[in-house]
Amino acid sequence: MSPEDTSNIPRPLTILVSRQASDAFGAQIAELMCKQRYRLITLEQQPNAQGSYDANVAFLSRDVTGNSGKTQLAPTLLRFYEIIRASPNLALIQMSASGADRPIYAEMRARGVQVCTSSGANSGPVAQMAVTGLLMLARRMPELLDSQRRHAWEPLLGERAPVDLKHQTALVVGLGPIGKE
Repeated sequence: MSPEDTSNIPRPLTILVSRQASDAFGAQIAELMCKQRYRLITLEQQPNAQGSYDANVAFLSRDVTGNSGKTQLAPTLLRFYEIIRASPNLALIQMSASGADRPIYAEMRARGVQVCTSSGANSGPVAQMAVTGLLMLARRMPELLDSQRRHAWEPLLGERAPVDLKHQTALVVGLGPIGKE
């Protein structure tokens, strides 16, 4: 093999992460990758001469999704989409969210890209928040807090009395990670 011939040298695994994730987890990634050749690229990465970004793995973190809604997407998320679309060797997208219902994920799956969610990662805290909400409503906390803000003494008597949950039945709709919790 001549010094210029690099065709037999395996390319490093290229991982797309946000700048924030790179700064926060770069050392841990290096430790986990051990002797595996890899490189981290961020949203600031420029394409190669062929217009590609060569990402093999992409991590979609919450700082990238930003304030995106269902129809209005954050510029960082649009940039992430641009890079993954221009990465022909992309094999995996790992996301911090539990839902993968955006059209981009169907597009990536059609290309053979594995799309992994974080379903269940936050099931404990979300289930606790659901129970907290149930208790707050049953005990009329929104009304109590409103009275407190207004410095009003308004006893919760009669129709305003809190509901006792002791003999109530709860219906859990869906037994995914949150419902099971």
